[in-house]
Amino acid sequence: MSLTILNSFSHFKLLAFIFAIVIGGVLAGFIGAFGIFLFSFLYLKNQRLEFLLIVFLLTFFLGDNIDGPLSFANNLRFLLIGFSAVYLFKKGLLKFNFGWKIGLFTFFGLFVTALFSPLGILAISRAIAYLLMALIIFKLVDLLYMKNPFQLERLVFSFLLTFIILNFITIPFRVEGVFYLVGRFKGLMNNPNGLGLLLMFFYPILDLLQKRNKFFKTNKGFLIVKVLIFGMLFLSGSRTGMLAILIYQVSVWLFDSKRLLIPFLLVLPPLLYVVSTVDLIEIFTSLGFEQELRLDTLSTASGRTEVWEVAWEEVLRHPVFGQGMMYDNYYVREYRSMFIGENAARHWYGVWNSYLSLLLNVGFIGIALYLLFLFRCFQRSTDKKLAFGFLLLILSSAVTESWMAASMNAFTPLLFLYFAMQQQFIYNPIHEEYIDPIHSTDRVLDGVHAS
Repeated sequence: MSLTILNSFSHFKLLAFIFAIVIGGVLAGFIGAFGIFLFSFLYLKNQRLEFLLIVFLLTFFLGDNIDGPLSFANNLRFLLIGFSAVYLFKKGLLKFNFGWKIGLFTFFGLFVTALFSPLGILAISRAIAYLLMALIIFKLVDLLYMKNPFQLERLVFSFLLTFIILNFITIPFRVEGVFYLVGRFKGLMNNPNGLGLLLMFFYPILDLLQKRNKFFKTNKGFLIVKVLIFGMLFLSGSRTGMLAILIYQVSVWLFDSKRLLIPFLLVLPPLLYVVSTVDLIEIFTSLGFEQELRLDTLSTASGRTEVWEVAWEEVLRHPVFGQGMMYDNYYVREYRSMFIGENAARHWYGVWNSYLSLLLNVGFIGIALYLLFLFRCFQRSTDKKLAFGFLLLILSSAVTESWMAASMNAFTPLLFLYFAMQQQFIYNPIHEEYIDPIHSTDRVLDGVHAS
């Protein structure tokens, strides 16, 4: 296995500063972490964009830690969004930025939230965050591709791989509440499902970068990375992550054969329904996977279908506009308080379905605008085969997780990152030649290169 990553002093310097930020956050909270970030940012005159992107991503990865030593990242996210927006404004944040394509969804969400939301300014800020996150990620990636596309892709590849290895190292330390939660592996994340979704996003991003650049010179090397991802998914018990990656891989294999792809797409919706609702315990128990896959909860998708029924009834009361951002969690919390009480099961602490969450928040119009944004991203992708697989991956994962309805989680930035890189049609991995249309005259107004 041969990897040509992290082979320069500059990358090691970035990692050293990032490590210092984490240590500062653990010891002095988010203020200490932000102070070290500012010092590092001023020192790294020639690598500020690279540093900002990696710190931005890492902070959001760790941002779901609401307690413990890594909880500083939860508040640090907001400071980084503000800092990034101000810094990138002078670099044309609002110009030629594909992130504006999510503007229709954002402005509709703002409109609905301002009219109907019981949550006030907090919900309005979450609506704005969708647009800010998109503008920041798409602009950062665009600027870094202009600077050096290969170096950026190598940096992202090495960063994601490093994060995987750091989580892998914690596997032997079976400390409940630290690296494990109720026997399920969670690594550096706040919960096992969060780790599962994060690894799920890593898989297609690494696949895209490996196909473009051949960082691993042999297929065996990259196969080891895939095995590591699946191994940690298995330990985390993330059925959503494992199934979504399987759907991604099969769709990529079948993409060039419409005769096989169409039947697969027809079978996919009932397959997702079966996995989400039907009792498959006896089948998997016979294979010896009862504990790892939590088969005692599989018949009701960990109890989530009970919540789905309640949520759907509320959707039908406000089908067109919804009730504003964050209404999904607000409604479930109120319902739990009124009808279930303090001893409610864990599944009553969320909706666990992105489509139902979006419908509760912004109705059928809002969810249509969100899907329109995804379609526009697919249209601009340079590798349609991998982009199609990625779309199926995120759409299938949304059946049992509500990540689409939140902009400040660890996963929405990765959605933007993937499509921002997909739109860059510049690198030939075989001959290592750069095709640079970035400065050519066919650059379209929305900041994406014509394909």
